[in-house]
Amino acid sequence: MRRISFEGVSLIGWSRCPAIWAQAVGAPLNREELKKSLRQLFATGLFETIAVEGERTGDGVALVFRRNAAHLHRRGQRGWRQGRHGHTQLERASQLAPGARYTSAKLSQALEEMRATLVRDGFHEPVITQTLTTHPEEQLVDLAFHVVQGPQARVGAVEVTGTRG
Repeated sequence: MRRISFEGVSLIGWSRCPAIWAQAVGAPLNREELKKSLRQLFATGLFETIAVEGERTGDGVALVFRRNAAHLHRRGQRGWRQGRHGHTQLERASQLAPGARYTSAKLSQALEEMRATLVRDGFHEPVITQTLTTHPEEQLVDLAFHVVQGPQARVGAVEVTGTRG
């Protein structure tokens, strides 16, 4: 093995990768060691997918690891434009914790759960929008939710008829 390089990994991301690889530079290319190295890379949490390419260089092999970034949720901001629904309830409903891996599926689920929470509390026309700010150099995303609760359902006049029992 002559060289191991990475494409798509920032300097910050690279610093979180293991210092000692199973497949080492200077050692012969070994399928099992390469598998171990891939597992080590996935364990860092920095990689959504990894592709490995090898090419001959003189009397050895150069490996190139290419990846799609895995972004982590850094923080969430909730802006209330109307109403005063419980901030904690919506935050809990979103289930988006700082440091957790961010995916668009998790965002969709968070929006659905937040809407469901508002509907259960009588807000039948909530509007929730989000702003996503990515920080590719740090592999982080910031989410800001903007909530307009809409009118809350109210019970009108209650009329009791019949005889007391």
